[in-house]
Amino acid sequence: MGFYNRKIKLLATAVVLSGMFSCRENKEVGVLDNLDGIEVVKSEHILDSCRFLSPFTLTMAGNTLLVSENQAEGMLGAFDLNNETALGGIGMRGRGPNEFMNMRVVRYSDQDSLLFILDTGSRKASYFKFNPENPMLSENNLVKLLDLKSANAHDIQPSKYGLITDVVNGDDLFALLDDNGGVKYTFGKYPGDNKGIENPIEFLMAHQALFCTNPGGNKFVLAGAFSDWVAFYNIKADSAELSKEYFTFETPVNVHSSGDEGEQIVSMRYLPETKLVFTQLIPTDNYVYIVYSGATNAEIEAGEKKPKSILKFNWDGEFINGYRLDVNTITESVTSDDKYIIASTEDEDGNFRILRFTM
Repeated sequence: MGFYNRKIKLLATAVVLSGMFSCRENKEVGVLDNLDGIEVVKSEHILDSCRFLSPFTLTMAGNTLLVSENQAEGMLGAFDLNNETALGGIGMRGRGPNEFMNMRVVRYSDQDSLLFILDTGSRKASYFKFNPENPMLSENNLVKLLDLKSANAHDIQPSKYGLITDVVNGDDLFALLDDNGGVKYTFGKYPGDNKGIENPIEFLMAHQALFCTNPGGNKFVLAGAFSDWVAFYNIKADSAELSKEYFTFETPVNVHSSGDEGEQIVSMRYLPETKLVFTQLIPTDNYVYIVYSGATNAEIEAGEKKPKSILKFNWDGEFINGYRLDVNTITESVTSDDKYIIASTEDEDGNFRILRFTM
């Protein structure tokens, strides 16, 4: 495993580049020091009567769990966690205003009852007025549809002042975009090894970070995929203000670029010692939950079981608590009342199940 590529357009003819982004470690207090002594939380099976086909994302909307890529009749499966029943499939496959090709980001805000969906297949972002008790996606509840085909953007999260994406400009890894995909400003300087920024997409792929915003859209958190970099920002209309940052180490990956005629393909491969540090960020109104793996690529290839841990912070970067899961999980979410972790897992027979952990 561990191969990923990304195609980009360049203003000038590309050249072939290849680089090993090497390990670096600082002797500083890091965010992972909070793992010491955290409690193990036990799992219980829920929604046992429901069938799941390889859940990709789990999103909480009130007491309704939305599972992407779940059912044939809809790209999102909706499940009532109170009654542990299926509410049906929503979000048809297609290219219409309320249809989708590849749901990469699904976010719900109970502050304004809006469901945000980033569809990387059709390069659009949609906002729906959403009722979790009667879930549906139609043109009638579509509030805003953004065409992002011209935007140089990969992942996107909604904010109060536009959209935030991982676009490199010099040594900045993130940007605030307007509704047309234009860059308002950039931010997020990587605190580690900054060599390689002359090829910004190589640099981005070697120093990838997950990111999310709070439901209010004025807070931003990032967490490194191959490093323990964690940073908290206040998002404003004209700038992003760093409030707290952690960083002590990064692990190596192999990045390769090739291309001609103005188009460049950048690919990345994991090395045996590449460590998958953080795998997911889960936002709620009051907290952000940072999911930690810590498994090396060699351990993953060998099939070693290494349950994840979840670190709970407030939006200003203050550590609140930590939880170590008792079983392997695939993807995770947290209920809006901050009482339960919801996660998917795969049993020995290859069936996908939903778990609940009490915090």
